[in-house]
This record gives sequence, structure tokens and C-alpha cells, in this order.
Amino acid sequence: MAGISGYLNSISHQSAHLEIHTNTACRVASRLLPFRHEDHGLCGIPGLRLISLTRRRVRLLHQPTGGRLDLVDSCRW
Repeated sequence: MAGISGYLNSISHQSAHLEIHTNTACRVASRLLPFRHEDHGLCGIPGLRLISLTRRRVRLLHQPTGGRLDLVDSCRW
């Protein structure tokens, strides 16, 4: 999370649901979702999956815990 802290505008926490407002939701999601990096092996958060993607919101689900993470673009581009 230290690498993405500069992108965060606000965080709203509810039971089993975390909403993060950022100006680059897709970029933050690309760092959190699991992926295989050629030099570093597996990166991202294991068990995190994409539920839906809209123009302003990236909705993610952590399968092991059932927790939901919404990344919301603060800018209305």
C-alpha cells in the first residue's frame, strides 16, 4: 500500500466493505490484483478478484474473506 498512498484521496470503511476514492482507480487496481511479474514472481493481493468495472468504479472482492473493495475515481472525466 505504500506505493499507492500518493493516489488516495479518501477512505470510507464499512463492515466487510472498503471504499477508496482516488484519482487513478484503474492504476491502483492494477497494483492490487494478483499478477505474475517476470522478475519478482507473484505480486498483488492473493485471492483478490475483479467483480465489475464501470467508468468511475472498480469493484473488487477478496475471495477468502468475502470483503469488498471499491476503488472510485474522484475525477469526473
